[in-house]
Amino acid sequence: YAYRQKTDHAEFSFKFYQPADLPPQAILQITPDPGWHIYWRNPGDSGLPPNFTLQDKASTVELTLAWPTPKLITKDDIITYGYEVKTAFIAAWPELMPQANQQLEAEWLICQDICLSENVTFTLSQALIADALISPAEFSAYQAKITPKTELEALYYQIGEDLIWRFEKPSFELKNPYLFPSDDG
Repeated sequence: YAYRQKTDHAEFSFKFYQPADLPPQAILQITPDPGWHIYWRNPGDSGLPPNFTLQDKASTVELTLAWPTPKLITKDDIITYGYEVKTAFIAAWPELMPQANQQLEAEWLICQDICLSENVTFTLSQALIADALISPAEFSAYQAKITPKTELEALYYQIGEDLIWRFEKPSFELKNPYLFPSDDG
C-alpha cells in the first residue's frame, strides 16, 4: 500500500471516504508496536496528542479529529489517556476532494519506557487518492469506534474526597463508566 508507512515504533496509514452529500472524510490510523502507546486529545499527566496537517503551496491546515474513546494508562503515579492498539481518527477533509501535490503530515508522541516523537509525510497523487478510497460499509465500521456524543445530563458534588455523580434518566445503561476529562484543567 502506498498510503502506509512504518516508523521506528508504529505504522501510519490513511484512507478516504467520499459521501455523496458531505465533504470527504479521512481515516487516519496509527498502530503502535506492542508495548508502546500514543495519546488522546487530553493526554493526562504527560504526553501530547497526535497532530495531522494538510499543506499545499499556499497554506497549512490542522485537521479537526473525531476521537475514539481512550484507555486509562498508568505508570507509577502518572495517569495518562491514550491508545495501545490500532487506532483510527476521522477528520473531515477541508476541501471538496483531496488534491494531488498536497502534503499530509502526521506527528505523534509514542511512549514505552521512553517517549519519542515520530512523524510521516505523504505527498498526495491522484493514483494514491484513488487507491485509498473505501466503501460506505468500511467507513461505517470506522465510525462505530468513535466516541459517541451523548445528551446526558449529570449533577455532581463532593463529599470529603469522594466525587458523587447523579445522572438524569439516561436513555442507555451505564456499565462501569469512566469519565475522561476532555480538557486539561
